Amino acid sequence: MTNIYQVAANVALWLGEEADRSNEALDLIDDVLRDPGTIEQMVASPARRHQFGAVVELFERDYWY
Repeated sequence: MTNIYQVAANVALWLGEEADRSNEALDLIDDVLRDPGTIEQMVASPARRHQFGAVVELFERDYWY
């Protein structure tokens, strides 16, 4: 699998149905990828801080194990 992912131009994967605030997690990840320099502002923002918990929930899914 490592070889497949190393030479892939794009990768799509199915993490399951939207649940456990996964849409919030993906929004945060997308924002960080677009502008990594803003992560400190996101952590400091009470309005955005809850999204980090959603990212943890996303990475606790069975897919990653």
